[in-house]
Amino acid sequence: LLRRRLGGGRRTAAPRGQVLSFLGTKGGVGKSTVAINVACALARQGAGDVLVVDASLQHGTVAELLDLEPTTTLLDAIHQLDRLDGTLLRTLALEHHTGLHVLAAPRNAIEASEVGDGALARVLSIARQNYSHVIVDTFPLLEPVTLAVLDVSDLIHVVLNDFIPTVLGTVELLGVIDRLGFPPERIRVVLNHTH
Repeated sequence: LLRRRLGGGRRTAAPRGQVLSFLGTKGGVGKSTVAINVACALARQGAGDVLVVDASLQHGTVAELLDLEPTTTLLDAIHQLDRLDGTLLRTLALEHHTGLHVLAAPRNAIEASEVGDGALARVLSIARQNYSHVIVDTFPLLEPVTLAVLDVSDLIHVVLNDFIPTVLGTVELLGVIDRLGFPPERIRVVLNHTH
């Protein structure tokens, strides 16, 4: 406020990190693995602070795949949303040896039901103000929480393997994403070879 008053109303934009979401039409296509590998590569390359948010709420595996034992989860951030800032977010996030931070998925389906789309969007907004890259692993279902993630994403990565049912499902998903009005320049298709 003082800077604005003394600087003739000039305002400097707050730094804003990039939100990269990973989406698939079904489990087993390697979506979480691709998301984690991207996050680890960004952390190792020194591309700034990296946070992985496991928004696959009922079946999240990010912490397990990174060999982390969650002491806190995304739900802890949701419960403290009224006072959540960058410092508290970093306290709640688990730290991996690569330097990246992780907000693990809730522990079970009951906890997952407490995470709403508006609350998750708020957490991601705070995260992007405090991390250079926010990687979001989603659940393979277009429901309100996933749509909230896609709304705030700078890039949406649709991950598939080369099995015919997955390819057909991905074509349908891309059509839905298009009808929802997401610009094509924000969509990336990632073919993950699993054999």
